[in-house]
Amino acid sequence: MLQSIIAISNFSEVDIIAPEGSILNNNRSNIKILYTYQWNNINIFKKIKNLIFYGRIRFLDFNDIKKTIEWGRYDFTFFEFPWNYLLMKEAKKRNIPVFCRFHNAESQILIEQVLRERKLGYFLMLLRCPIAEKKAISISDGLIFLKKEDELFYEYKYKYIKDKACVIPISIMNRKRMTVSNVNKTIIFPAQLGYGPNKEGMLWLLDSAWDRIAKMGFTLLVAGGNADSYLKDILERKPNIKAFYDPTENDIEILYGKASFLIAPIFWGSGMKVKVAESIARGIIPIGTPEAFSGYEIEDKVNCFVFRNAEELINIFEIIDKMNNNEIANLSKSAYDLFERKYNMNISIEKYRNFIYKIIEMREKYN
Repeated sequence: MLQSIIAISNFSEVDIIAPEGSILNNNRSNIKILYTYQWNNINIFKKIKNLIFYGRIRFLDFNDIKKTIEWGRYDFTFFEFPWNYLLMKEAKKRNIPVFCRFHNAESQILIEQVLRERKLGYFLMLLRCPIAEKKAISISDGLIFLKKEDELFYEYKYKYIKDKACVIPISIMNRKRMTVSNVNKTIIFPAQLGYGPNKEGMLWLLDSAWDRIAKMGFTLLVAGGNADSYLKDILERKPNIKAFYDPTENDIEILYGKASFLIAPIFWGSGMKVKVAESIARGIIPIGTPEAFSGYEIEDKVNCFVFRNAEELINIFEIIDKMNNNEIANLSKSAYDLFERKYNMNISIEKYRNFIYKIIEMREKYN
């Protein structure tokens, strides 16, 4: 969401409706917080109702939100996720251009979650998700996807999105870069540790490869929220691991500053992994699976390392262990150069501006 806010605020005034705590520290005069809401205030009965009728525990009460919106003020509306289709309909009724950004192939990842985690909540979400997707795609004048594969997934499914779709990958602001003097054998894994792909990937790493990697002198910094007692117990028993639970943004920034490598043992999921952009923006060398790098234009052994199994991962660390600081620094520079060419926020701003203006001009031409 922050990527969209930052990008759009560079060429337009922005009024934001969002959950509390999810909005950037705002010092821009053209960004206004119109309405915030708290997910934690939803009682159990409302959660059950939302899940059954809308497929989401967290589903907005649009009646309250609609009262705060002066629709005549807006040249276009922008929504994150297809689940907001009810509010999209309100904008469409008033002939205001509607844009929607898809973070994932939503129904695709829900199928995986149902098969892997077998939770009733995911099953109920899966029943309603195609409805939300279809409505959002039908209502929207413009659709933004993070990667080409997601656009093709929806094009195959719905057939009529090509002329109104655009791929804009994850982009972030500049970060503090790693320097040659800071090169070390420290690896970071920043993630929501309760989320299926992250938790499974971490357990896989600990079980399949970590003991041999630790013997080479590498240290792993694990930073994230929602870790269960089972994962915590294993992390505490493994060598050369420092775990930081529920870290603040400042804590995460400090931990990034201590690392030369990022590891992403992600074997399933959808969308683009922000942690990869966060690493290359700092010149931290990412080590991950093909799924972890999905959507990124990476080059193995040039600006990252790619592994598919435990032996490949161990072999990567054996190679790194033999590299000198200058060789690692060259890899770091290549990773940072990739960020500057493809995933810097300034590039994203131009793509947002060009796409939104193009869609609005097309509407005006044919209306």
